[in-house]
Amino acid sequence: MLTETKDKIKQAFCVICPELILTDEELEVYINLVSPMLSESVFGNMYITAFVYLMAHHVVLRQLIAQYGENGSSDVGITGSVTSEKEGDLQRSYGDKSASFDMLDKTYYGIEFKRLRSMCVVPIVTRLDNTL
Repeated sequence: MLTETKDKIKQAFCVICPELILTDEELEVYINLVSPMLSESVFGNMYITAFVYLMAHHVVLRQLIAQYGENGSSDVGITGSVTSEKEGDLQRSYGDKSASFDMLDKTYYGIEFKRLRSMCVVPIVTRLDNTL
């Protein structure tokens, strides 16, 4: 990745998510982590923004895991979302872990990344004809 692109990512990161404080070293590590996951040709002029949202998603997940331990919590765990909660006698119900479960739904940044991805990535749909 070009130094110019890295600089743009660092600047955008500070603007999009100023509440996430990272050292330059940590920023470099996350840039190197996310870099192979995205293609600039696919995202076009939204590449930097998509990159920052995906990187921020990973940062927030890592912070949640550090805060709540390896097993995570209901916010970060791999169980489904909380579907009901009761205070008296403390009861909590979780949605089931299904095919529709997506870790990107666990953070605001992941949801924004998915929104950008849906704008830039067009799934390939084929229609088979019975005349083969």
